[in-house]
Amino acid sequence: MRAGLPCHVLQQRLRLSAQPSLTPEKASAMLRILIISILALALPGGCSWVKVSPEAKSVETVEAAEVEDCRKLGQSRVSVRDRVAAIQRSPGKVQEELERLARNEAARLGGNRIVAVAPVSGGARTYAVYDCRPD
Repeated sequence: MRAGLPCHVLQQRLRLSAQPSLTPEKASAMLRILIISILALALPGGCSWVKVSPEAKSVETVEAAEVEDCRKLGQSRVSVRDRVAAIQRSPGKVQEELERLARNEAARLGGNRIVAVAPVSGGARTYAVYDCRPD
């Protein structure tokens, strides 16, 4: 026994040193929880993963009645992730990104207007692409 330390202090130190240390599995699980928590707080905010191409900036999203005199070029089904790390993304943000993707695709097809033809489902939506420029 070391001089100067009471018996109960030595017993307490022995009990503490006998505690199991952090295992790699526990550390890995804790790190995953930390990362998911950070993503849950950071991602749903204002960041957008989809950018509008320069050509697509002039593509408009309109209602079906506004394209009656236009030439239909086709349809485009676009999709984005609606969940990140098992966390549901904002439906408004998902819809916004789907529209940006559809505008990009419409520009690629030579269109200048898009009309949503189906509701958002599982992070995907179908749009009709139209060319409404005068001949």
